[in-house]
Amino acid sequence: MSELQLINRDAVLKKCGFSKDSLYRLMERGEFPLAVSTIGNCVGWYKHEVDEWILSRPRKHKVKELQPV
Repeated sequence: MSELQLINRDAVLKKCGFSKDSLYRLMERGEFPLAVSTIGNCVGWYKHEVDEWILSRPRKHKVKELQPV
């Protein structure tokens, strides 16, 4: 197993492309990995869990090509 790495909220938001409110909403619904407590009020996410979540997302269907006008 590779070395465990924690990433902060800003890194999670940048990686996943959604808002802070969406992040916490997904966590509340059990649809996103939970944060772990670090020091004081700080939290982080296991990078490998976030990466696995991203890879588990369904891909969009191929977009139909636009017809020339």
